[in-house]
Amino acid sequence: MAAAGRAARRRAPRRRGRGVPPTPRASARAAKNHVYDEVVDLLRTLQPLNIRAGRDGNFAELVTEIREGYKRRPNLIKRLDRAGL
Repeated sequence: MAAAGRAARRRAPRRRGRGVPPTPRASARAAKNHVYDEVVDLLRTLQPLNIRAGRDGNFAELVTEIREGYKRRPNLIKRLDRAGL
């Protein structure tokens, strides 16, 4: 019985990153406005943390990368603009 359970677990697809909060890039891929709001909230949370850690340049690069990668998503860009990001 235990061997059958192990075999089933080996065949089952593995979910990578289970329990890991979404990244802004991954969240931005979803084309739903509530997800865009979550992206902006996450970026607002990350911004002061990056500044405190002396990584404000990395944060600016992340926001630029999101803006360039998702420039065809006007609702996301509007939300970033409104948030001053």
